[in-house]
Amino acid sequence: MLPLNITKKSCQVLMSAVFVWVSFLSDAGAQEKAEYDYTQEVDTWVRDIPSRSAEDQSGHVGITESEFEYAYQPKLFGQLPVKLSIDSRDMWIDNSTAVDLPSHLTGVTAGVETTVPVFTLEHAYFHLGVFPSFYSDNWTFGSENFRIPSKYYFIYVLNDKWTFVAGAAVYPRYDTNLSPILGFIYKPNDKLTFYLVPDRPNVSYALTDRLTLFAEGWDKTDDEYIVDRGTAKNVTLKYAEGHLGTGIRFKLTQDAQIILSGGEIFNNYLDYLDGNGKVDMKNGPYVELRFTMKI
Repeated sequence: MLPLNITKKSCQVLMSAVFVWVSFLSDAGAQEKAEYDYTQEVDTWVRDIPSRSAEDQSGHVGITESEFEYAYQPKLFGQLPVKLSIDSRDMWIDNSTAVDLPSHLTGVTAGVETTVPVFTLEHAYFHLGVFPSFYSDNWTFGSENFRIPSKYYFIYVLNDKWTFVAGAAVYPRYDTNLSPILGFIYKPNDKLTFYLVPDRPNVSYALTDRLTLFAEGWDKTDDEYIVDRGTAKNVTLKYAEGHLGTGIRFKLTQDAQIILSGGEIFNNYLDYLDGNGKVDMKNGPYVELRFTMKI
């Protein structure tokens, strides 16, 4: 069930985002394309986690997150696919616990990704991506909050229905340096898809050409921000969450879709890695509004 007690700030953010998206769609036009070689993509979302009480301490914490990503996907030398992206993320924290938490966390990431065939194995590919990033509490761009996560995985396309993925994500200077990437994509027919790989795993069913129902889950976040805490400078604050949810995807045009989802947030905490403060939030609901568009 979707939460009804969304904060006033969250409503304003959601309404502003919808206004921008609708204006963008109007400018782009609603003419459908039979086929198109897309080179640009916009993906933006807002997620609201209403205020919940903390575990084993007094006080409450509410969180609103938003993200905007722009990607450009040319083909170098006319053949090699490359994805160049820029991503901006904001998190607003409404905190009444005794732990000194920043009210705002920010992240900026640039990405370079490509996928190349494995020439010794038919239907096999290798994907790599590098993501120079700055995570802080005030749009700081310094060496202390600079990280370069990366990911490397193999893709094997068995047939039109089965695709397998295996590899790892590497996080230098993080508390957890290595995370496996394992999963598969199974599409038994044109309506049903099992997308069970990291980064928004989900099962979806297309009711019509425009409307799709989906369930998603176990999408875990482990981000680290370099922040100031009182007189302490450049301390690491870890933010973690996982969620299970369900929602709908509605295709506005062939190129654009809007997605509304909601569900349960779990294993949600903010933890100073120097051991001087941690807030575990109780499980609670969330609601998310997302818009994607290919150009």
